[in-house]
Amino acid sequence: MDKQDSIYKIEDLVNGKLITTHIHNLRPFHFDPDRIDPVAVAQQNEQEFVIETVLGHRGNRQRRSTMQFHIRWAGFGEDHDSWEPYKALMHAEPLHRYLRDNKMKTLIPKDHK
Repeated sequence: MDKQDSIYKIEDLVNGKLITTHIHNLRPFHFDPDRIDPVAVAQQNEQEFVIETVLGHRGNRQRRSTMQFHIRWAGFGEDHDSWEPYKALMHAEPLHRYLRDNKMKTLIPKDHK
């Protein structure tokens, strides 16, 4: 994104944040754009997974710590569906859409409304 002497600003492809680092921390990434998606590689390296859809929920809405959401992960089948705690998903846009659609907007953090 930017370079000043041996200091580089690069974008984290998983979360879109800018990172400032020294050139010695960088390695070339060679890939075939027709076969490899750099974002998918970055997500796998960071063990970040993308929510395809929220299938359901359980727990007490009044106690967020009890809330769990049934998640279908992008690129994975139903065998990999899992129940995830609210705290792990609270900043994810797919969860916000689900909460709006299911009349639970109060669970969306204020900085995402």
